[in-house]
Amino acid sequence: MAVYDGQKAYDLEVAYEFGLITDEMLDSLEGSNTKFMAIYKVGDLDLDGNVTVSDIVALRKYIMGQLDDIPFDGIYAPDYDIDQDGKLSVSDVVKLRSIIMDQVK
Repeated sequence: MAVYDGQKAYDLEVAYEFGLITDEMLDSLEGSNTKFMAIYKVGDLDLDGNVTVSDIVALRKYIMGQLDDIPFDGIYAPDYDIDQDGKLSVSDVVKLRSIIMDQVK
């Protein structure tokens, strides 16, 4: 079993030590037939390991209908719902911008 964080794959024990997975996740994964699990940061829509302005641009374009499809492999429309209110809107862009601003503090 490997856990991928957007940049590197870790075995379960290392992923747990780095805080990528919780106790509950570790227990569940150890008893499963799952071979691989991807973990990424909330708002990291391009899965580059960082939450940046490029993620905001993609989200805005998607909300405004300028993208016919989700631009990044492995990301689905519900994953764009940053504020988890069940719909894609400007509030998701605002929340994503807040996530980025919190990184520079």
